[in-house]
Amino acid sequence: MPRITKAVKNYQAALKRLFNTPDGYIVLATWREDNVNKSSLVPMDPCATAYYLGRKELVQEVINHLKDDGVLDDIKIETEY
Repeated sequence: MPRITKAVKNYQAALKRLFNTPDGYIVLATWREDNVNKSSLVPMDPCATAYYLGRKELVQEVINHLKDDGVLDDIKIETEY
């Protein structure tokens, strides 16, 4: 198992401070809904597909860093429409 560097620990701590708040949960839940829970494939448009896949990957990375220490269980949000 690779050793976690001080820079990675600092990054994870910053993410926890940022997203482990009520507003942080709302932002992260919205990002997850808009970027992770939807398909990133855009038929006949590889550039748009790459763009959406990049967004999805970034949000998943943030979520994975937050889940490493069990800070977040499942991110859910109630939305009103």
